[in-house]
Amino acid sequence: MESIIPVQENLLEKDYKYAALNILWHRDGDVRNIIFANIELFPNEHPETIALPESNKRIGNKGQQYLYFRRIVDSAQNLISLYEDLALRKMQLIAFWQEGKEDFEYYNYSLEPLYPVLSLVKDPIYLPDFSGGIRTSFLFNQAFPIELKTTCLDPKYLSWINKHLNFDINENQEYFGSIIMSAYNPLIRKIHYRGGGKDITDIVHFDIEPRNNVNISDLELLFVEKRPKGFSSFVKHKLDKNLLTVKTTQDIDQTGFAIACPKRGLLEWQDFCGFVKGINIQLNIASEEINVNVKNKDYSKTEETYTVQRYSKTPGIEINDGEVDDVLNFLHHIEIQKNKNKKINTQKTFYNNEQAAIEVIRNLIGKAREKVIIIDPYFTTRELFKYPFSVTTNVNIIFVTSQKGLILKTKQIKKTIKMKETDILKQQIEKLKENFHISAYVMTGHDPIFHDRFLIIDNEVWLSGNSLADLGKRISTIVKLPNSKEIIELYNCVILDSEKICKLKDFEEK
Repeated sequence: MESIIPVQENLLEKDYKYAALNILWHRDGDVRNIIFANIELFPNEHPETIALPESNKRIGNKGQQYLYFRRIVDSAQNLISLYEDLALRKMQLIAFWQEGKEDFEYYNYSLEPLYPVLSLVKDPIYLPDFSGGIRTSFLFNQAFPIELKTTCLDPKYLSWINKHLNFDINENQEYFGSIIMSAYNPLIRKIHYRGGGKDITDIVHFDIEPRNNVNISDLELLFVEKRPKGFSSFVKHKLDKNLLTVKTTQDIDQTGFAIACPKRGLLEWQDFCGFVKGINIQLNIASEEINVNVKNKDYSKTEETYTVQRYSKTPGIEINDGEVDDVLNFLHHIEIQKNKNKKINTQKTFYNNEQAAIEVIRNLIGKAREKVIIIDPYFTTRELFKYPFSVTTNVNIIFVTSQKGLILKTKQIKKTIKMKETDILKQQIEKLKENFHISAYVMTGHDPIFHDRFLIIDNEVWLSGNSLADLGKRISTIVKLPNSKEIIELYNCVILDSEKICKLKDFEEK
C-alpha cells in the first residue's frame, strides 16, 4: 500500500542557499549558556538576508553577568552542518562568530523529531512575522539551569529578552535553552485558496505560486471536506499545473488541505475553515481620551496617571451573500454553545510585579461591552480610579465593597484627610456620573457575605486570590472560572438582599 506521507530525504543543502542564526545567550564570567537559538533556512531564490550586530544587557550592577543577542548570516550548508553536529552530539556549540571562539556549556539535547525528519509547524511563535507552515527540527534542553531561568524571568530582564526573541518566553518556557532549525517551503512561494464565488457553493480554487526554477509536478494536494458531525470526503490531486479547481461533494462547509512531496514529506497544511457568506460588522469609533489620576493610599498625592481611549458604538452593517442550509445553521449554533460551555480555566499569576497585574485587569475591563462588576471587600476610591475607568465604551460599572473595608480605609486616611471614606466615594461618584454609569454597594456587618474577590466582565467571571488593592505585590493569581453562570446568579440574588447589602448612598442610614 502506498504511503501518503513518504519517508523524507535530506535535501536541505540542495534546497537552501543562505541561512541565519538568531542566538540569545547568557554569560557569567567564562560560563556561557544558550537561552534560545533559531536557524532560519532560506530557499535558493531568496537573497542574502541581513545580519544584526551584537547587543547586550548587563545583569545587576556588579559581577560579570550579561545577556547577549546576535543574528549571524552564513551559508545554509554551514549552519545545517552545525545543527547536525549538535543533533548527533558530535560537538558542543562554539561562538564561531567571535574572535575568541569561546565554548558554550554542553548539554545532551532531546531531538524532536529524529533528524533528518522534520515537523510541519503552523504559524510558529518564534517567527512572528511569518504566516503559514514551516518545517522544523527541535533540540530541547531539559536540563536548563533553574537559577538562570529565574534570572531570565525577572521583569528587569524579561522585556529585553522578549524584545529580541519577538515572543514571550515566560509563556513558552519549553524553549529555554533550545536550538531550532526552521526550513521555509523550498518549492512553493504562496498558495491562493478561495471558494467558487456567488451562486457556486461547491467549488474550491487553488492558485499555486511556485518558486523560481523549481518543478512542482511531483507534489500532491490532499483535499479534505469536513461537515459539522464528521468528515465527508478525502481526495488526492496531482499538482501538474499551477491552477487547480476541486469540486466538493455538496455545498461547502469546511475544507482543509495538505501538500506533500514524495521526497520531502509534508510541505504545507491548511487547518479546516469555511468560506465567508455573511458578515455582521459593529464599528466602535474613537470619541475621546480620558486621563485618569490615581491617588496613593492616604490620598496625599497622585501616584499614577494613565490614559484611556473611549469609543462610541455605531449601527451594525450586515452583508449576506447567500443562504446557508438550515441544518448547518442549527448544527453550528449547537457547536458554538458547546464551546462556550467547555470548562476551560484561564489562569494568570504575578510575582512581585504589581504593574503587570494592573495592566492585565485594565485590559480585561477594557473588553467589556455591557457591564463590569467588581466584588471586593476592600475596594475604595483609590481602586475606583485605578481600574474601572479603563472601560473603553460607556458600560455599566458596579462595584461592591464592605463596611469593614470602608472603616479600615477611613482609619488609614484620617491623618491627611478629615473625611470618611464613604463621603469621599459619594463625592467622586457624583462628579463622575455625567461620563460614567457607576453604581456602588456596601456589604454590611462584620463579616461580608462575599469573602472572595470577583471580577465580572459581561458574562465572564474571574476569581482573584488577593484584593485588587494589593494584586501583584506578592504571589497573586486570578483565574477565569469555568462556571460563570453560578457566580452571576449568586450575585443577582445577594445584591437584592437588603439584610446583607445596601446601596452606598443608604449605607450610613442603615
